[in-house]
Amino acid sequence: MDSLPLTSFRVGSQPCMLPDQEAKVQFASFYPLEQDRLNECTLDKVQNRTVDKRFSELNLNTTEYEVQHDSGVLDILKAKPLSEYYFPDQFKGKHATIY
Repeated sequence: MDSLPLTSFRVGSQPCMLPDQEAKVQFASFYPLEQDRLNECTLDKVQNRTVDKRFSELNLNTTEYEVQHDSGVLDILKAKPLSEYYFPDQFKGKHATIY
Protein backbone atom coordinates (compact mmCIF):
# COMPACT_ATOMS: atom_id res chain seq x y z
CA MET A 1 0.00 0.00 0.00
CA ASP A 2 1.27 3.47 -0.85
CA SER A 3 1.39 6.47 1.48
CA LEU A 4 -0.97 8.67 -0.53
CA PRO A 5 -3.98 10.11 1.33
CA LEU A 6 -7.38 8.46 0.99
CA THR A 7 -9.49 10.73 -1.18
CA SER A 8 -12.31 8.56 -2.51
CA PHE A 9 -14.70 6.14 -0.86
CA ARG A 10 -17.41 3.95 -2.35
CA VAL A 11 -20.09 1.91 -0.68
CA GLY A 12 -20.81 -1.27 -2.59
CA SER A 13 -19.05 -3.90 -4.58
CA GLN A 14 -15.91 -3.44 -6.66
CA PRO A 15 -16.34 -0.10 -8.50
CA CYS A 16 -16.55 0.06 -12.27
CA MET A 17 -13.47 1.09 -14.19
CA LEU A 18 -15.43 3.85 -15.93
CA PRO A 19 -16.15 6.51 -13.26
CA ASP A 20 -19.59 7.43 -14.61
CA GLN A 21 -20.88 3.88 -14.05
CA GLU A 22 -21.84 1.97 -10.91
CA ALA A 23 -21.76 -1.76 -10.38
CA LYS A 24 -25.09 -3.53 -10.05
CA VAL A 25 -25.96 -4.38 -6.46
CA GLN A 26 -27.80 -7.64 -5.79
CA PHE A 27 -31.39 -7.21 -4.45
CA ALA A 28 -31.25 -3.41 -4.80
CA SER A 29 -34.57 -1.73 -5.56
CA PHE A 30 -34.88 1.66 -7.18
CA TYR A 31 -37.55 4.26 -7.72
CA PRO A 32 -38.44 4.43 -11.47
CA LEU A 33 -36.34 7.54 -12.09
CA GLU A 34 -33.29 5.67 -10.75
CA GLN A 35 -33.56 2.72 -13.16
CA ASP A 36 -30.35 3.79 -14.90
CA ARG A 37 -28.52 2.34 -11.89
CA LEU A 38 -29.33 -1.21 -12.93
CA ASN A 39 -26.48 -1.36 -15.44
CA GLU A 40 -23.49 -3.64 -15.39
CA CYS A 41 -19.97 -2.26 -15.71
CA THR A 42 -18.79 -2.02 -19.31
CA LEU A 43 -15.29 -2.63 -20.60
CA ASP A 44 -12.76 0.20 -20.38
CA LYS A 45 -10.97 -0.08 -23.72
CA VAL A 46 -7.79 1.56 -22.42
CA GLN A 47 -7.32 -0.66 -19.34
CA ASN A 48 -9.12 -3.65 -20.89
CA ARG A 49 -11.10 -4.39 -17.72
CA THR A 50 -14.52 -3.68 -16.24
CA VAL A 51 -13.77 -3.16 -12.53
CA ASP A 52 -11.26 -0.86 -10.87
CA LYS A 53 -8.84 -3.01 -8.88
CA ARG A 54 -7.21 0.01 -7.19
CA PHE A 55 -9.89 -0.01 -4.49
CA SER A 56 -9.52 -2.22 -1.41
CA GLU A 57 -12.16 -4.19 0.46
CA LEU A 58 -12.47 -2.92 4.03
CA ASN A 59 -14.70 -5.80 5.22
CA LEU A 60 -17.26 -3.39 6.64
CA ASN A 61 -20.92 -4.13 6.00
CA THR A 62 -24.10 -2.10 6.05
CA THR A 63 -27.48 -2.49 4.40
CA GLU A 64 -29.17 -0.26 1.89
CA TYR A 65 -31.88 0.31 4.49
CA GLU A 66 -29.39 1.58 7.12
CA VAL A 67 -27.71 3.95 4.65
CA GLN A 68 -30.99 5.36 3.36
CA HIS A 69 -32.62 5.54 6.80
CA ASP A 70 -29.71 7.34 8.45
CA SER A 71 -29.36 9.82 5.57
CA GLY A 72 -33.09 10.61 5.37
CA VAL A 73 -33.52 9.18 1.89
CA LEU A 74 -36.19 6.68 3.01
CA ASP A 75 -38.44 9.51 4.17
CA ILE A 76 -38.01 11.20 0.79
CA LEU A 77 -38.80 7.98 -1.10
CA LYS A 78 -41.87 7.29 1.04
CA ALA A 79 -43.18 10.76 0.18
CA LYS A 80 -42.85 10.17 -3.59
CA PRO A 81 -45.99 9.45 -5.62
CA LEU A 82 -46.83 5.73 -5.84
CA SER A 83 -44.04 4.72 -3.47
CA GLU A 84 -46.27 2.00 -2.01
CA TYR A 85 -46.66 0.62 -5.55
CA TYR A 86 -42.93 0.53 -6.28
CA PHE A 87 -42.00 -0.63 -2.79
CA PRO A 88 -45.01 -2.70 -1.67
CA ASP A 89 -43.07 -4.53 1.04
CA GLN A 90 -42.26 -1.23 2.79
CA PHE A 91 -38.58 -1.40 1.88
CA LYS A 92 -38.13 -4.98 3.12
CA GLY A 93 -35.75 -5.72 0.22
CA LYS A 94 -33.48 -2.92 1.34
CA HIS A 95 -32.65 -4.94 4.49
CA ALA A 96 -31.39 -7.75 2.22
CA THR A 97 -29.22 -5.45 0.11
CA ILE A 98 -25.80 -5.56 1.75
CA TYR A 99 -23.04 -3.14 0.85
